[in-house]
Amino acid sequence: MDQLFSEKRDSNSETHRYKPPELTVRELSREIVAIEQEVPLDHATGKSYHNVYTSLTQSHLDRLDAIEAIRYDPDRKTVEPDHNLLALASVATSASPLIRLLFRDSTAELDTGGSDRSDSITD
Repeated sequence: MDQLFSEKRDSNSETHRYKPPELTVRELSREIVAIEQEVPLDHATGKSYHNVYTSLTQSHLDRLDAIEAIRYDPDRKTVEPDHNLLALASVATSASPLIRLLFRDSTAELDTGGSDRSDSITD
């Protein structure tokens, strides 16, 4: 019986030692570009990569760290999940289709350079 409790205790201590994956900002930037452009990681380079990396380091990562969705170390340029990441991902996933539906006309106007609707404020 003691051996059974000992094995369970060892199993629990291993669970508590789990460390979430840590990514460098470079790795994260390449992953994002690869997903956005639907290209392999080795093709996630160039201007798109530079733009994503800059945007992450100058804005997004600090904000995500502030709401504890991630832990961002600006000195080491590393990112790892924090306790609010799952909640944020759930909200973003469920809200995205609704946002697209609500703002579909607005984004179409941006793509075409304007509105031909007669009910706009400037009419």
